[in-house]
Amino acid sequence: MRFFPFLSSVIPEFGLYCFYIFLNLIADLLFTMGGNKLLKTQSAPRIIASGFALVIFIGSLLLMLPCSIQPGTHLDYIDALYTSTSAVCVTGLTVVDAGDTFTALGQFFLAALIQIG
Repeated sequence: MRFFPFLSSVIPEFGLYCFYIFLNLIADLLFTMGGNKLLKTQSAPRIIASGFALVIFIGSLLLMLPCSIQPGTHLDYIDALYTSTSAVCVTGLTVVDAGDTFTALGQFFLAALIQIG
């Protein structure tokens, strides 16, 4: 971003917009007539595993949001992914201190992931 400083204000909104479009495409795939056929042809374990993977992925993206991380704190995506996976699978392992790394919103997302798991 050093070479294009004007993009630093555009990229976060663009990323959220792309994520919104991605979720709409998945919802359309699953809840339209063609999606029902696709969903009905999958086995139950595959649907459950896909659901877990989707929740973990969305949780890691929520934990990476700037409003979820304390100012001045750096969080790598792999750490957010590990924390999200650990929360959904209810193991409770983290590589970062949740109280020092995440804001109240980030801690809410973490608690929601634990409840979903």
